[in-house]
Amino acid sequence: MRRRRATPRDATQERHPIDWRGIGWYLLGAFTLSWSLMIGLRWLGLSAQVRATIGMFGPALACVLVRWLRREGFADAGLRLAAAGIPRAGRWYLTAYLVPLAILLAGLGGSLLLGLQHWILPQAAQHLHLSPLALVGILIALPVVIVGLVMIATFGEELGWRGYLLPRLLPLGGVQAALLVGLIWGIWHTPLILLDNHGFGSALPWLSVPMFTLVITLYSILLTWLRIHSGSLWPGVLAHAVINTTVSFLFVSFSVANSYLGSPIGLVTMLPFAAVDLWLIVTGRLQARGRIGHETHSNAEQERKVDDAQGVP
Repeated sequence: MRRRRATPRDATQERHPIDWRGIGWYLLGAFTLSWSLMIGLRWLGLSAQVRATIGMFGPALACVLVRWLRREGFADAGLRLAAAGIPRAGRWYLTAYLVPLAILLAGLGGSLLLGLQHWILPQAAQHLHLSPLALVGILIALPVVIVGLVMIATFGEELGWRGYLLPRLLPLGGVQAALLVGLIWGIWHTPLILLDNHGFGSALPWLSVPMFTLVITLYSILLTWLRIHSGSLWPGVLAHAVINTTVSFLFVSFSVANSYLGSPIGLVTMLPFAAVDLWLIVTGRLQARGRIGHETHSNAEQERKVDDAQGVP
């Protein structure tokens, strides 16, 4: 029998097997914690936005619990603002802010040109009983203060999805890991869609859930790129906050005749996101390059061995 020559990919997979047990425990914890909060707090009369925000910390809690109980350490969590060996780390924060904002604005521009939406912010402000002065204050605070506050919540998700799950799936390959994280992350939103009209709403659940999962998967590819190349969790936390803040603002500021087509999450915005993601994939920018995943996960294993030797529980 002719033996197949081993490839670098084979060697990588042999040296760094995927920890499916850890992934399984993490997913069980993330979904159980978040869905319990999203659904259970509904009975206490809390608003959808409050329950969604609280539920965003389920992935972070699951990450901390699994790392603690399995003594995995946090070496591959990306908690440093600037990862070692990454030159000009600040550029990744600028990129994290500007790239998703530009994509969302491009989608809005396409929607306006096609006549799918129009400006309704003054009417929305009146409906919310906001004075002109209050509205101006919100618009001034939006780019920095509100994005900064939203980062508190997005950290709750990012610590789980790209601080735990992504590094453990990277042996599959950067593209495959990004797609799988996106699929899981999208399905995680299901209670918010079905119970609280999140995203595309609950009127057509057979369409809303898959469509929103597709949107989240497009986000996942971009956030994976930031995580890999910055070596840090925080640019992704910032980009996630920019996306959430901008999408919320656009929902309030512009009419949405058909959410499946128009901005900020419909087809006209999916297309520029898909174009950027395709460029990242084709140009090989989702390869780990030793900054996250395999090498850093081995550091976590080494940290656990040290803890065992020192008797740390």
